[in-house]
Amino acid sequence: MTQLLRVNKSSHFTIGWVTGLLQNAGLQVSPTFSLRSALQVGTACSCSHDINECDCNMEVLLVYGADPLPATLVAHSHNGRTWLSLVHNPESQSSPELALLIQSVLTTSNMNEETAVTCW
Repeated sequence: MTQLLRVNKSSHFTIGWVTGLLQNAGLQVSPTFSLRSALQVGTACSCSHDINECDCNMEVLLVYGADPLPATLVAHSHNGRTWLSLVHNPESQSSPELALLIQSVLTTSNMNEETAVTCW
């Protein structure tokens, strides 16, 4: 995985923000997995935080460009921060151009103090 950036916001905020940025760049975004949605009601995640205070989440987005194979973007969040990474899968590798476009969109977007984004 290639870490792209860290956003000092929850996954709920970050996923919406990232989805909007990518769609505005002409890409299609399909959410495929959310840890919070997959957990049964009342089931705690395996982190060390109190179930009532835990905000851990992992979400997987497929990002489609012109090529038939999507890029896989993973958002992992905890403690009000979200880390975004691109997954490298040699069996179903998206085009390098798509990965570069995603990276460019996310790292050159209008970032403000409220969003508090750190790029790698």
